[in-house]
Amino acid sequence: IKALTKGSPSPYIRSLFIKRNNVGQSSMDQIATLLKKPMPSHLQELHLIDAKMQANIGDQLIQSLSMTRT
Repeated sequence: IKALTKGSPSPYIRSLFIKRNNVGQSSMDQIATLLKKPMPSHLQELHLIDAKMQANIGDQLIQSLSMTRT
């Protein structure tokens, strides 16, 4: 995820698919950054397919989603 956002001051990423990969704290930080972008540059779709993550990372993701949509 960091490679996608590196080198561009305002990357425009609408959909993100993470398939058979580990989602750790650094990934979560990058996803949270994409979720916080104002419309229409925000992340609209996030697909986690067979991704491995610790329970606390999942909790952080759900919390980030709820905070950005209120």
